[in-house]
Amino acid sequence: MTCPLQLAALAVCLQSAPATPSGVPAIQTSLDGSIDASIDLRTVLYPEVRRVRSRFQPAGFETQTPVPVGSGFLSVNEAPEGDMPREVTYSADGTEVLTVQRDTDNVTFYDAATREPTFTVAVGDFPVDIEVTPDNAFAVVPNVLDATLSVIDMATHSVVGTVPLTGEQPFAVEVLPNSRFVAVALINDAVTSGVSVVDLQTMTEVRTFETGPQGALGFFFSPESGIFGNLFTDFELTPAGNRLVLAERFSGRVKVYSLGSGNVIADLDVASIPGDVAISEDGQLAVVDHGQGTFRLTVIDLMTLSVRDEFATVDDLTTRRVQVTPDKSHAIVGAVNDVHFVDLLTGATTAVIPTGIVGDIELSFDGSHAFVGNVNARLIEIASQSVVDTFSFDPTFEIATSPVALEAVGLNNRFREEVHFYDIDPSAGSFIGSIPSGQASEADAPRSLAMSPDGRTLLVVNNTSSNVAIVDVEANEVRAYVETGRRSLEAAISVDGTRAVVTNGDEDTVTFIDLSTDTVAHTFNIPGRPAEVEIAPDGSRAYVTTVAGTDRLWFLDLDKPAISSSLPTGQMGASFYTYNVFSGIDLSADGSTLAVCVSFDDELLLVDTASESVIDRVPVGSFPLRVSFGPSASRAYVTTAFSGELYVVGVSGASSSVLGIVDGIPTPLGVDVSASGDYAYVGSWAFGFPAMHVVNTSSITYVGQVSLASSPRASVLDGDNLWVALTDGELVLIDAAGASSTLVGTTRLSDSPSDLALSTFAGQLYVAQPSVPDGLDLIATTEPFSYCIAAPNSVGPGANISTSGSTSLSANEFSLQVTGLPANVPGLFFYGAAQIQIPFGDGFRCVGSQVQRFFPLVNSNLAGDVSREIDFSAAPIGIGPQAIEVGSTWNFQLWYRDTAAGGTGFNLSDASQAFFLP
Repeated sequence: MTCPLQLAALAVCLQSAPATPSGVPAIQTSLDGSIDASIDLRTVLYPEVRRVRSRFQPAGFETQTPVPVGSGFLSVNEAPEGDMPREVTYSADGTEVLTVQRDTDNVTFYDAATREPTFTVAVGDFPVDIEVTPDNAFAVVPNVLDATLSVIDMATHSVVGTVPLTGEQPFAVEVLPNSRFVAVALINDAVTSGVSVVDLQTMTEVRTFETGPQGALGFFFSPESGIFGNLFTDFELTPAGNRLVLAERFSGRVKVYSLGSGNVIADLDVASIPGDVAISEDGQLAVVDHGQGTFRLTVIDLMTLSVRDEFATVDDLTTRRVQVTPDKSHAIVGAVNDVHFVDLLTGATTAVIPTGIVGDIELSFDGSHAFVGNVNARLIEIASQSVVDTFSFDPTFEIATSPVALEAVGLNNRFREEVHFYDIDPSAGSFIGSIPSGQASEADAPRSLAMSPDGRTLLVVNNTSSNVAIVDVEANEVRAYVETGRRSLEAAISVDGTRAVVTNGDEDTVTFIDLSTDTVAHTFNIPGRPAEVEIAPDGSRAYVTTVAGTDRLWFLDLDKPAISSSLPTGQMGASFYTYNVFSGIDLSADGSTLAVCVSFDDELLLVDTASESVIDRVPVGSFPLRVSFGPSASRAYVTTAFSGELYVVGVSGASSSVLGIVDGIPTPLGVDVSASGDYAYVGSWAFGFPAMHVVNTSSITYVGQVSLASSPRASVLDGDNLWVALTDGELVLIDAAGASSTLVGTTRLSDSPSDLALSTFAGQLYVAQPSVPDGLDLIATTEPFSYCIAAPNSVGPGANISTSGSTSLSANEFSLQVTGLPANVPGLFFYGAAQIQIPFGDGFRCVGSQVQRFFPLVNSNLAGDVSREIDFSAAPIGIGPQAIEVGSTWNFQLWYRDTAAGGTGFNLSDASQAFFLP
C-alpha cells in the first residue's frame, strides 16, 4: 500500500478509516517518516527526560552502565556507543566530521576521507548541539542537563574544559569569528530565557543576559523505533559576531541583542509565528520565515535595525528552514513538500522545487549550490534555481557542508542512528555511503525478540542498526552480531533452533541465518516491505508478509533456498501503538494453516501451507490486528483494534466462519490462549482503563478482567503465569486462572518495553528496551522476582535470598533463606514496601529496599555453613499478619560483614521481592 502524496521525510500517511475509541489511528505501512508536532514553548523542556534517564544513572553513579533490575540487565551494545546523533558538523579544515550523541553523552569523530569513526569523547549530560571554532582549535558542546559547556581540544580529541553556565538547560551554541568567544542559548523556565558568553581562552563564563523565550517549539517522534526528540528555536549571530538575532515565536517579535552588553538594540514587530533566522554573508540582511498558516517571509535591514519588507508566500513555510543566497537576491526556504526561491526585492516566488518535506538546507562552501536533506536529497543550483542531482537513500535531517570541498554529511536520526556522506560536485555527485553514528558494534533499538523453542538462543532484532544480536541464554551474553538489512522488523526461529529468518522492511530483503554458525545462509530479495514472519514446524519453509504496494504473502523454501511462490492478501498495514504494530499472522501448531490479519479490508485470510493457496477469507470486525490459534488448528482468535472485539473463528476449510464475538474490549492488541484452550487473555490499550480481559473460549463469553497501571505492550503465557510488559515500564505477573485471574505482583523495568520473551530453560524473561541503553531487562520467573546482583564475597559470587512457599504467600507462613554467606558474619536485614537506588561501599553500586524496618542477624553458630533460614514470624520484631497489607509487595536485602568484599569490609546480598496475597 502506498501513500497518495509524496510526504517523504517527516510524513505519516494515514488510512482514511474511522478513529478508534481511544484515538489510536491506523497507519499505512508506506510510513517512511516520523511525526512532527508543535508544543507550547512555555512548557519546561526536560523534566520527563530527567526522570527517565535517572533510571539508568541515579545520582552518585559514576558510569552509564544500567542499574541491574529484575535479575539484571544485558546490554546488546559494545562501548563506546553513539546513540541519538543530534547534530553534525565539519572541522574547520574539512578533514573531520563530528557528531554529538544526545543519549550516550559523547562526541564521535570521523575521518572525512575514509568515513571511518576515529575517536569518541565523553561530554556532559544530554548534549544536543556542537560547533567548531574557525581556527580549528576547539569543538564546543552545550549539555542540557548539566548546565555546562564542554570544550574539546581538536588536536588531542579530549575535553580540556567544562564551563559551568549561569542558568538552566543550555541547548544551542554559536562560535564568534574570532574563535575566542561563544554564545550559548539557555532555556531557563522557557519564559525568561538567556544567553551565556564564554571565553575559551580562560574557560570561563564572562557574561549572561536575559532574552525572550527560547527552547523547544515542537518535537519529532518515530512510533516504530520509539525515537523522540525536540525541535528548537533558532538564533543567529551576525558575521561580525557582535549581534544576536532572535525570533520570539509566540510574541510575533524579532529582537536584536548586543552581544557585548546584552542589551536589546532592536525590538521589531513582525508577522505571527516567526521561526528560522538566516543572515546574509555581509551581515546586512536577516530573513525570517513564518509558519502555521502565516504565509509570510520577513526581511530585516540590520544596518537600520528595521523591518524592510514583509512578503506573502505562495505556500505555508512549515519547516523552519531558510537560507539567503550569497548575492542577497533570494531566500531559499522550506515549505510543506517544496523548496521555494523568494526574490528579496520584489517578494515574488521565482521557483518552487518539489523535494518532499525538507530535512535541512545548507549552502555549499563556494555558494554555488544548496543541498536539501530528504529521503531523496536534492542538490539545487542557485543560479538556475533548479535541481541538478538527486540522492536517493534514507531520510536525512540535520546537514553540514564541507568548508573546503563540495561534500556534505547528514544525519538520519529519526529512524536509524546513522551518518550519511555525499559528494555534491554537480558534475559527478553521488551518495557515498552511510555508517552507524558510533564505533562498532552498534546494536540500536531492540524492537522484537525471537526465542528458540529450547530456550537456549535469543534473537534480538535491532530496528535502527540493521542487524541482530544473538544471545547465548545460558551464558547471558551476546555471542554474535549478524548484519541483516535496513529497518529490521521481526524474526522467527525454527523448532530445532538451527535456522532463523529476519524481515528487513526498508531493504526489501529477508535474511536467512544459520544459527549453527551465526552467519547469513541466504538473502531473499522480496519487494514491498517484508514485515511479519513464521517458520514451518519442520524448518523447511518460511512465510513472510509484505505490506507496501500490493500486499502479499510469500512462501520461502529454506532448503533450496529459493522463493517458492506468493499470493495477494489484500490491504495490510500498521496501527499506531508504541513501536508500531503490523498486521499480524500466526501459524497453527501443526503447520497446516496460516492466518493473516488483512487489517484494512477487515478480513482474516486463511491459507493452506501445503498447497500455498487461499482456504477462505472470513469477514471480521474493524481492523483485525492480531491472531492466535492457540493449541488447536480448528480455531483462530482475532483482535479487532477499531471495533474493540475478540472474534473466534472456526477454521474448517472453505466453510470457515465466525463462531462468536466478544465485544467491550477497547483497543485490543495481543491475545494469549491457554494450553488447554479454555481461556483467552486479551490486552486492552484503552486510555484510562488498560487491562487484561478474560474470555471463556468454550462459551465464547466475557468472564472478567485484571486492571493494569498502563497499556500492555507484550505478554507471555506460561502455564498459569501470565507475564505482561507495560508501556509505563513495569512488568506484572497475573495468575491466569480464567474468571478468577488476579494480579500477583509487579516489578520495575528500566524503561518502556517493546517486546517480551521467555526462556523456560533459564527460568528467565527477556524484556527488550529500545531506549538508552539498548538492551534487555532480565527477570527471573521463579518467584520471587530477584534484582540487584550481589558483589563477590569470600565464599563465592555473593549472598542470595530466596523465599519459602509459592507466589501466593501468606504472611504468617513466610520465611527467607539466605545462601552464599561467609561463616560467622553479623549483618542486618533491610526490608520495606518500596525500592530505592543507592551507592554502597567503595565503588559497589546496588539496588536496595527502602529501610522501613530491620533486625540484627548473627549466625555465629553456623561455623562455615553458608545457608541460613530465617522465619520472620519468629523474628525479634516480626512480620506477622498484622504488619503486612494483603496484596502488597515487599523487598528484602541483607547487609553483612565480609572482609574479602573488595576491601570494604561489608557487602550487600542481592535483593528479592515477595507478593502477599489473601
